[in-house]
Amino acid sequence: MSATVFILLSAAVAGAVETVEPSRSEIVATTASREAAVELSYHLGLIAGRPIPIVSTPSAGAFVWHVGEAPAGAAAAVNPEEAHWRIGRDAAWFYGGACNGARHAVMDFLEEALGVRWPFGTNVFYTAMSPLRLAKTVGDWAPALLVRKIRPDLRAATADNPTTRAWAVRMREGRHDEPQYGHAFVDYWKKHAKRHPEFFARRPDGKRMPFDGA
Repeated sequence: MSATVFILLSAAVAGAVETVEPSRSEIVATTASREAAVELSYHLGLIAGRPIPIVSTPSAGAFVWHVGEAPAGAAAAVNPEEAHWRIGRDAAWFYGGACNGARHAVMDFLEEALGVRWPFGTNVFYTAMSPLRLAKTVGDWAPALLVRKIRPDLRAATADNPTTRAWAVRMREGRHDEPQYGHAFVDYWKKHAKRHPEFFARRPDGKRMPFDGA
């Protein structure tokens, strides 16, 4: 009997779904996590079909989406870009490392819990839903690579190119503990051209020299 009860209870817990009413939803964000809050508000608004406000002080009885704030008892971040999200009965939390952890958490939640996809540019693929029914309520993410980018990366994608920046943010481009790197062998032509022309690739015109003639 005990084994049967255990199996039934386990199945019930595994199938638990949190239901969130968009009409009760309000987003509260730290100053550093404002961009992440805007992304969350925008996407939840698309899915729910109604605006989800960002407020400084939540209303009584609101379901609060905390962006940039961890729930009580959460462990301190180790990876500067790690991300975590938790959905509870009356609130949700998006938090993580100091290097855009909350923003990465929002993106991971949208992708993993709500099935949002960003095929290209500012296009958003989503499934309309109201109320929000969340079968997945816990998420943790950390980048496998120190540097993740496609040029032009986030540093180059300024306000003059919002489409590129939006896609880069949603793809969780970023970097931490970045190794030093740059162009190499820039002086080899001057040093070795006369004595060792074989150091240099032969061009289509048969010459072994840089295209700029340096």
